[in-house]
Amino acid sequence: MVIDKIESCTENLILVCHCKDAAIDKSELTIKQIDLAGKLGRILAAKADAIGLLDRDEDSNTILSFDTSDKYTECGARPEHLRNKVITLGEMKDDGTLEFHWERVYPSLLNK
Repeated sequence: MVIDKIESCTENLILVCHCKDAAIDKSELTIKQIDLAGKLGRILAAKADAIGLLDRDEDSNTILSFDTSDKYTECGARPEHLRNKVITLGEMKDDGTLEFHWERVYPSLLNK
């Protein structure tokens, strides 16, 4: 209910969540899921337009992955421009600063 209220106040809502490794059918295989109590993680995932994993590569660039080819990760996206994409969201510059490219996630920012 809280997320629904917040969502009604904004055009875009980004939630940053931790993920957990959850066992698949009591086997040794695990899958990365949103780390919330009970079924809340699955409910939140079902409502989301996109779920990406945020990480850094070996060059300290910030990578946002919506790639569904890894069957042990719950991520993906409904919008076509994000579907199965791996996006370099933040690039590390030579002077140590990060330059972010949110227009890669929100193409409408290019027109502003």
